Amino acid sequence: MGDPGERLTLYCLLLDCGQRDDIIRYVNAALLRQDWPRIRRLTARRVTQLWERQLPDLVAG
Repeated sequence: MGDPGERLTLYCLLLDCGQRDDIIRYVNAALLRQDWPRIRRLTARRVTQLWERQLPDLVAG
């Protein structure tokens, strides 16, 4: 996704409701790390905590 706003919307939805295959297919790890500060503000705390436990480098980034 080239449009940052659309990408944030998609990532927030996928991280909260997406299936594993959808996340693998649509989420770019580098862009996720880049966008994580904004995603954290837009997403429920339970979702960000879950992902930060699974991918600790998100917190460091």
